[in-house]
Amino acid sequence: MNAVDQIKSLMKEEKQEQITKQLVLQSLQEQGIRDLDGFATRTLEMVMNSKPQPLSALMPGLEGKSREEAIMELLFGSKAQSAARDMQHKQPKVPFTLGGVSYHPEEIRRFNGKPLHFIWSSEMAANGFLTAVNDPEEYRAELTSEVAVRNHVPGAGHSFYEHINYGGHVLNLAYRHAYPDLTKVAMSGFWFWTTSWNDKISSLRTGSGGVIAAWDVMRPYLTGSTVRFPPFKSIPSVGAVWNDQISAIIG
Repeated sequence: MNAVDQIKSLMKEEKQEQITKQLVLQSLQEQGIRDLDGFATRTLEMVMNSKPQPLSALMPGLEGKSREEAIMELLFGSKAQSAARDMQHKQPKVPFTLGGVSYHPEEIRRFNGKPLHFIWSSEMAANGFLTAVNDPEEYRAELTSEVAVRNHVPGAGHSFYEHINYGGHVLNLAYRHAYPDLTKVAMSGFWFWTTSWNDKISSLRTGSGGVIAAWDVMRPYLTGSTVRFPPFKSIPSVGAVWNDQISAIIG
């Protein structure tokens, strides 16, 4: 175990008194930090990476677009489609439907190179299946149908939880903002010895416009599988398929 993981383990076990100066110095060297300039640079990077980004800042060309237009560009734009050509889907644990056709979990490989965007519903969660959409207009209709609900409480944000039933650490996200890479967002620990939010979300409460969660980090597009959670829902468990699998979120 390297020094960084040793420090994380000791902090998780609340054995901070066993962290020595030599162990801290060794862990910094493992991360390429050898002087104060490197320390300051990495600290600033961590501060900026842990801040949510407005949708307009995720990629060029989103300035001035509505939330719905920005999401459609991130999911279905020509550059997003091109970026997805080499992607391979992770096999889900349950069957899924697409265009009214049912598929076994292993059949998801038939859609490698093509993004699949799932729609969460209480029926889906209860019956153990996924509903996928890969038609842009069908997905746009889903987003548009949210507008009336969203206007009920304009601009309400979202909360994500480490455990089911809203337990553990909490991560908040403002409306029209995103965490494009949860590997860079600290959940616990401090400084260079944090545990990130990557693959840690198990439950959530959504606000205006709902939430889009992705299996993969954004680069800057959403090239892998995503799931959309509807607005103003308290979801005590994201389900077996998405539990501890989320790497990016859009609010």
